[in-house]
Parts: sequence; C-alpha cells; structure tokens
Amino acid sequence: MDSHSLGSESRPPCDYYVGINVNQNQADFARQRIESTAKGKNIHIFSADAADPRSWSHELKNAVTAASQQEPGAKQSETIQTWLLALDTLYHFKPSREPLLSYAARKLGASFMAFDLVLADSITPINSFLLRIVCFMSSIPFSNFKTLSEYSDMLVRAGYAADKIEMHDISESVFSGIGAYMEQREVELKKFKMSLGKLRVAGKIFSWWGRNNVVRGVIVVARKDNKSGHF
Repeated sequence: MDSHSLGSESRPPCDYYVGINVNQNQADFARQRIESTAKGKNIHIFSADAADPRSWSHELKNAVTAASQQEPGAKQSETIQTWLLALDTLYHFKPSREPLLSYAARKLGASFMAFDLVLADSITPINSFLLRIVCFMSSIPFSNFKTLSEYSDMLVRAGYAADKIEMHDISESVFSGIGAYMEQREVELKKFKMSLGKLRVAGKIFSWWGRNNVVRGVIVVARKDNKSGHF
C-alpha cells in the first residue's frame, strides 16, 4: 500500500509505504533491511493476513488509513494517489481476493495494480484436473483462478468502475522464460550432484503453462474515478 504525489520532481516517488506479509520471518527480515537502508522514512512493515482486513490490528488499519490521506502542508496543485500494489501474491489469498479489494476501493479510495494469474477462457477437462492438483499441492484456492472477464467483474463488485480497469496479458514474457531458466539451472546443478529440489516442480509447472496456455500472467490496473492515465 503506498501513497505518492504527482507533479513535483523534488518529492520522492513514494511518500508513505505500508507492507503486509503473512510470514513473520519475512516481515522481520524486511524491517531489518529498512533499518539499514531507509531508516527514518515513512515505511512500515506488518506481519498480518492481507486477505482479511477484519483481522488487522488497529495499528495496521491506522497505518493504511494514513497512507490514503494527503499529508499536511502538501501543495493543492499536487495530486495524491494511493495504490494497492500486489505482485504475484493475490492468487494465494484465502478464501478470496475480494475482501482486500473491497477494502482498498471503498474504505481507502485506493487504485489497484498487480501482477496476477488468471484462467484461460477455455481449457480442457484434463488440464482443469491437473490445475486442481497443482492448487491442492500449493495450498492455492482453485476458485482464485478466474477468467479475464470474471476478474473484471470481481473488480467492479469491489468498487472499481469498469471503464477504469486495464488488463494486459504478458504470459509470453513470463512462463516459458522462467521454465527454461529453471530447467537450465537444474542441468547445471546436476554436474555438482545438486538439485533445485521443490523448485524443479515449479519450473515444470511454468513450462506447462507456457506451452498449453492453461494459466495466463497479467498486469492489472484499476483506477479510482478521480485517477486518470494509462500504463
């Protein structure tokens, strides 16, 4: 969650940042990095379940609310924009992305940007079955895999206007390349009698998605009505 102003080159690109991670160890590591590289900045990291805003502490809710409000003393000519940013994470949210998206749109007035996974418009029964197995093994709710149109409908239900939603498929630049890279690393590690371990399976899944178009990787942007522009 971040808030930044446009129209002033002297201001940093991000004035206020709130990070949420369900993994306590990763949140602690991020705080340590901040202490050594960005101490004194308006950067706050919390360990919490981002998928369930109702479970957030008062401290966390106050922090994300502060991120959505214009700073005292900011020039009237500046436009303060608040964004919910999610990179390769939302499809893990249980039971759904919708509580967080609704909170961002309706409570914070935040625009939304993410890299996310969507379901192809048409897949074979066998591929659907295999994807369900992948979801089960990865603890990913299968219901999180929506088609592009279903994803857009979800954003509208959350509070974003349909004409403010953009979705760009970048699968060709993602899955095949990642799969090939991981397969190459596996071959190189075998020379030293080493392996990627569990990551080897992930590499095969990415290659499968790249070959069969079962799952698509997309960049999603949904702007609130008072925001303008394209990416």
